[in-house]
Amino acid sequence: MKDLIISKWDSILEFLRTQYDITQISFNMWLKNPKCRDVVDDKVILYFEDPNIRSNISFIQNKYSNYIKAAIAEVIDTEIADIEIIS
Repeated sequence: MKDLIISKWDSILEFLRTQYDITQISFNMWLKNPKCRDVVDDKVILYFEDPNIRSNISFIQNKYSNYIKAAIAEVIDTEIADIEIIS
């Protein structure tokens, strides 16, 4: 599933931005740069390469994880149990 998510990542982000009415500013600040690090069971683990955003991971997790989870499920047509964002 990890390879599928990675191959569809741009589509997942675009779905997330358009379907959940996230402004371009918020999208660019919080959601443009996460990468899929791994998939363990049905949990997708995301990380940010930008060290400046790492201090905001709890904010991103709380505000956007359900949207990210739904966008992944919609684009790859598979339910995701959880999203974990790590630094």
